[in-house]
Amino acid sequence: MNRPSIEQLQEIALPAAPAYTPQTWGWAALAAIIVMLAVTWGAWRLRRWQRERYRREALQQLQRIEAAASTDPQALRELPALLKRTALSWPAPAPVHTLRGSAWQAFLQAHCATPLPADFAEQLASLAYAPTRTWGDTAAVRQHCRHWLEHHHVAA
Repeated sequence: MNRPSIEQLQEIALPAAPAYTPQTWGWAALAAIIVMLAVTWGAWRLRRWQRERYRREALQQLQRIEAAASTDPQALRELPALLKRTALSWPAPAPVHTLRGSAWQAFLQAHCATPLPADFAEQLASLAYAPTRTWGDTAAVRQHCRHWLEHHHVAA
């Protein structure tokens, strides 16, 4: 009987390395669609972020006004101008530079999803022009200004 020797052993043939690319065109098409959707979504978010720059800057200005108002109440006189500048800096600016009184109130309400006080424009005018001693509590006006800046909508 013939006994095998160690010299007769041969290397076992290993299978080919696996391919890490999709083997069918369907997976490649799905990957291409996913990449296109991701790029489109990213471009949309970037464009929206750029369009909302005016809102972020207005909110930063509001924070500066509120911080200054803690030591000097006269700083609150800038709130009406801030709202007007914000409305003028929209991507598609509306003709707001001439609005006052009830027209300004109607504009502010038309671009806010939640109701504003009926005398909001009068409160803003009081902040801008009335003596400080007649203001009373300004916390509600500041809160409404912040809410309008955060949540107003622009039809663009």
